[in-house]
Amino acid sequence: MSSAADLLARHLFGRIPMAPTAPADSTCTIRSMDGLPPARRQRPGLHRHPATEITPAMRSLNCASVRGAGVPEAGTQMKPEITALWADALESGKYKRGARRLKDRLGRHSAVGVLCELHRSLHPTMRALEPEGASYLGESALLPRMVLAWASMDLFASQGPEIAIKSKLTRQWRSFAVDVHDFMGASWPEIARALRSQI
Repeated sequence: MSSAADLLARHLFGRIPMAPTAPADSTCTIRSMDGLPPARRQRPGLHRHPATEITPAMRSLNCASVRGAGVPEAGTQMKPEITALWADALESGKYKRGARRLKDRLGRHSAVGVLCELHRSLHPTMRALEPEGASYLGESALLPRMVLAWASMDLFASQGPEIAIKSKLTRQWRSFAVDVHDFMGASWPEIARALRSQI
């Protein structure tokens, strides 16, 4: 005898829905970015995951294959050689980390301010970055359009390219522009590593 739910399903859909059966091998491996051994989990009927070779797995923001957390494909946001120069400059110790300005009164820079310094060093006819007013090419906190065009970046990406950095609080990968990550407390070495992953 059919239940009321079966009768309703037959009336609405023309047939009684069947419960999916679990595949023979329903064990998946969840890989961790924290260096811990992979954990075995029971997850029936999941899709194949690129982070594993054989068995399916849950998509997680801690998985290497989704580390980008929505970041565009590598090599599509700016010229690779300029990205590498920028990452090297952030790690060099030559520039002192500052506030939101490209360059402040104490000679400190934001991460995008360092990119402006690279542009200035390769274009000696340009005026140096100023600590007051419009720091460089008419901008005080964002990337000027001339720098964006030089780096082959989107002219609307004035806060820098999108990168993903793992949150110290939630342990999840968060995708923001470079300037946003800089303001939120990501270290310059972290930003440099994220930039190199985009080369």
